Amino acid sequence: AAIPRVQAIMKSGVDFRICTGGMRGRGSYFAHHASYSHRFARVERTAGLSAGQEVRSFFLCRVAVGRADGQGDSSSIRPRDGYHSVEYTTGGSRAVVVYELAQAYPAYYVKYR
Repeated sequence: AAIPRVQAIMKSGVDFRICTGGMRGRGSYFAHHASYSHRFARVERTAGLSAGQEVRSFFLCRVAVGRADGQGDSSSIRPRDGYHSVEYTTGGSRAVVVYELAQAYPAYYVKYR
């Protein structure tokens, strides 16, 4: 079931419109470092693997950040005038939110253990 979804995202891109929102509003969220994304990575159920050895996966995306604003809240649907994205720090990691579909595309689908 995951393969058709992965193929659809690789073909059509990241679409925030299917989400209800987040800390910085309704957009697509990206971490600067993959280590932050690990906790959100999809865990695949693989028979025979013990805890801690499960296979995880995520999309490594290219994101056109442009001029990043440091402000935004849960009601945001776009950055303030003059900005292209919102950048913030969470849990000691930097993240960015974009509000236009064309600002990000999945470059790679990464699977790891």
